[in-house]
Order: sequence, then structure tokens, then C-alpha cells
Amino acid sequence: VIVDVFIVQSTVLIFPCLLGPRRCVGEALAMQELIVILGLILREFTPILVADQSIEPVFTLTLATAHGLKLQFVPNNWKR
Repeated sequence: VIVDVFIVQSTVLIFPCLLGPRRCVGEALAMQELIVILGLILREFTPILVADQSIEPVFTLTLATAHGLKLQFVPNNWKR
């Protein structure tokens, strides 16, 4: 008879990309790429909140909205 025993001793097992020795090795690169791409988008467009939407915060592990957040991206008229 083989018995498998699995004991969760910390949250490191639950969130492997956030904490501990098994942290995601590509996290720093992914964050740099996110910042560069967001900067390129915001250089060309201005985000505007869509009118008539209900914004209800939901408090979980991170702060989020119950129904998402609708944005409209308007092109900038700025010329280089």
C-alpha cells in the first residue's frame, strides 16, 4: 500500500511566482516589458474612462473592480 501525504506548510506552495525559492525567474523581465509597452501606448494615446459605468471595488488578494474597468483610448494630436 502506497500512501501519498501532502502537507501545506506555507503559502510559498500556493503562490509559487510570488514568494520563496520558486519565485518566477522571468518576473523582472516581464515587469520591464510591461512598463515599456505601457509607456509606448500612453505616449500615443490618452486613456479616458467610459461614462455611465458602475465602478464597484472588490477587495480580494488584490484590489479589482466587480465589472471590470472600461477605458477608451483617444489618439494624441501631439506631433514629434
